[in-house]
Amino acid sequence: MVNALMERILVKFTKINNIKFISHLDTMRTLNRAMRRAGIDIMYSCGFNPHANISVAAPLQLGIESVSEYADINIQSTVDLKKFKDSLNNALPLGLKIVEAVKIEGKKPSAMGSVAAASYSIKMKAMKTTEDEIKKVIENIMSQKEIVRLKRTKSGEKDVDVRSFIIDIKYVDLCEEELSLRLLLRTGSRGNISPQMVTEIIEDFSNKSICNAHSIVREEIYAQKNEKLIDLCSYLLGE
Repeated sequence: MVNALMERILVKFTKINNIKFISHLDTMRTLNRAMRRAGIDIMYSCGFNPHANISVAAPLQLGIESVSEYADINIQSTVDLKKFKDSLNNALPLGLKIVEAVKIEGKKPSAMGSVAAASYSIKMKAMKTTEDEIKKVIENIMSQKEIVRLKRTKSGEKDVDVRSFIIDIKYVDLCEEELSLRLLLRTGSRGNISPQMVTEIIEDFSNKSICNAHSIVREEIYAQKNEKLIDLCSYLLGE
């Protein structure tokens, strides 16, 4: 039986600094504990082993920071969104911070089921190479009809053509051998590629003159509507 007072809250949160080294499962546990400490009346599943009704849109790989994570949270009573956000932030550790909380009304798809792509900013070491040479490497990658890599799937490891999962690689800046790039990658159940795999592809195509991705930050998660990518919050709000 569905609670008539149930509200679905979509939260957008950061996962930065040392908190990037905790696993997805530990992130879920941390959010759950914080909500209990904040006195938020979260819903739990039924059965012998009930669990908190929290669902993160796109689990983040260990060691990657993010300024734009999303989670669906179902609660059993109406809430003031500002109080909800403030009380939850007071209970969260440094590095995890709620930056936005909105109510999702009506029959909207889940955040997890809506994910189509994600953008990342990355920093890599670029040794003895120029801006023009870097741009040629990017052009070469993007001009490929296929790029086959060994990828872990539900049925085990196998060779997969990942080229279609790389939507865009954009040159941003080169300063004292530190290269900044922006990646736009397919993410979600219909196909995905990790930013780490893309940095390995960049290394290979540059003959290792571009290497050592020492910073990866997820900037945004997108849904897709009529061939257009829309940030997840705007999509679920119907904007």
